[in-house]
Amino acid sequence: MPCASARGGCVMSHGTRAAGTGTGRRPAMRTLAALAAALVAAACGGDPAKPVARADGPPNIVLIIADDLGHYDVSINGNPMVKTPNIDSIGDSGARFQTGYSGDAVC
Repeated sequence: MPCASARGGCVMSHGTRAAGTGTGRRPAMRTLAALAAALVAAACGGDPAKPVARADGPPNIVLIIADDLGHYDVSINGNPMVKTPNIDSIGDSGARFQTGYSGDAVC
């Protein structure tokens, strides 16, 4: 289909370029793919990660399970009436999870 344009490209009536003009989505996608590959390569470069020192024994994990224990039922969370020094010392020296969600109904 012959066409002429002042800008040098053939534009069809509905806004897409005619076949064979050399422009379209593929060059743009190739450019984006090349940019993404360059960003990944740049992120992977640099000093290699240093190995983490491992302990010789098993990990120290303590799981405390209690029935009907609320957030303020231990003194580390601000209850002045109940004294729980052993739980407080574990909480002071370890990880504390402040928010919990139940996947089921809680009565």
